[in-house]
Amino acid sequence: MNIIIAVDSSRSADEVLHEVGERTWSKNTCFYIVTCIESCHNWDAEKQFLHEGELILNQRISDLKKRLPDNVITGSVCESGAAEAIFKAATEHKAHLIILGSHGDTGARKQGIGSVAAAVVNQAPCSVEIIKIRQAKPTENTPKLLTSSQKTAH
Repeated sequence: MNIIIAVDSSRSADEVLHEVGERTWSKNTCFYIVTCIESCHNWDAEKQFLHEGELILNQRISDLKKRLPDNVITGSVCESGAAEAIFKAATEHKAHLIILGSHGDTGARKQGIGSVAAAVVNQAPCSVEIIKIRQAKPTENTPKLLTSSQKTAH
């Protein structure tokens, strides 16, 4: 099974990777982590963002490999819009599943998910799992899960 994990550089991405790392996966499951950096007009700043993105990505790959030592885990930093990069990775890696987090900060509020997550759910070439990131309450520390099959229920 090929799984795309789409994350940004925020702390909530760590929650997504933690959730993935806590599960039991078959040994033949391969993970590909996609991190996107939006292009900017300043070449020096863009180079710095890409460098920092690579450092963060490499650390996340290393951390996930510690939790899932029997699985192949790779990734890349992309210079494009998030949804576009996720679709491209899913197609190139023949993904069976895309996992991503969502704050629900913008976009498709009716669904309770953000605009990138909504675009991925509606246009992905495979199944999608959204890990809904909520602000932790004193008694609640676990991310909420929303699968693509639940999108029509909202």
